[in-house]
Amino acid sequence: MNKSNIIMIGMPSSGKTTVGNLLSDKTGKSFLDTDHIIQSVTGLSPKDYVSAHGLDNFLEIQQKVILDLAVENSIIATGGGVIYNAEAMEHLKSNGMVIYLKTKFEILENRVSKDRKLARKDGKSFYDTYLERIPLYENYSDIIIECGEKPSSDIAEEILKTIQQG
Repeated sequence: MNKSNIIMIGMPSSGKTTVGNLLSDKTGKSFLDTDHIIQSVTGLSPKDYVSAHGLDNFLEIQQKVILDLAVENSIIATGGGVIYNAEAMEHLKSNGMVIYLKTKFEILENRVSKDRKLARKDGKSFYDTYLERIPLYENYSDIIIECGEKPSSDIAEEILKTIQQG
């Protein structure tokens, strides 16, 4: 496999799926969302799977789904907690360019519904999870895009320009 994929990482509600779909439209690459693949495999949304089977079991399923990905010329949106799995991240990095959609906490907090169950340990706040994940996202990313309040279409254009500049 070559490194023809574009992999989107970032916190929940950072725009991975929205920007990923836009990139797919602009590049003609196919679009995959690992959370959607997990749902098709398990029959449950990631939130429901975590509620029913626990975080550790969810992270195992997520790892299997990602390690089984053998695609080229694709845009891949990942679940926000993928960065907890070094093996999965190395697999993704070996097959594409990893883009971190960096979004300020205040923006994410306004976007995420209060009842949303994230891949986090019980008792950890959304803010604690955010702080814990930032260095992991930065470590695994090839490119960091500061999203702020930019429209998704502008973020997609910025990603394409950055990749083309090499």
